[in-house]
Amino acid sequence: MAKRHVPDKRIGRTVQRVMGRGEQLVRAAPDLYIATASKARRTGKVFLDYLRNSRSASAVAAYSTRARAGATVSVPIGWKELERAHNEDFTLATMPQRLKQLAKQDPWKGFFDVEQEIRAQALRSVTARARA
Repeated sequence: MAKRHVPDKRIGRTVQRVMGRGEQLVRAAPDLYIATASKARRTGKVFLDYLRNSRSASAVAAYSTRARAGATVSVPIGWKELERAHNEDFTLATMPQRLKQLAKQDPWKGFFDVEQEIRAQALRSVTARARA
């Protein structure tokens, strides 16, 4: 007999904690952060998508096609490309050339070499501003 899956209650608590922290950041610095999914309202802000932490959340892997006209593709890009990149630049038709370029210059090179963490001082600062 197959074992029935029982959801882990910790997931719900984690989502609540992350949601609370995100809302604190938005209150502390609304000019920098937003937790609303509306693309029109989040231009120029960091989108705090806390819902990605739920068990039922989905994510799009790099190089996945999107279900949109033009067959655009989810593509990792480098910081230098960010300002001039447009969704329509990355399609099934343009991917072969893109992959050839990446053999020379991978935008994710060194990604896993970076070791960083949110320091306690930074967390205290955000919490203090959110309470103000």
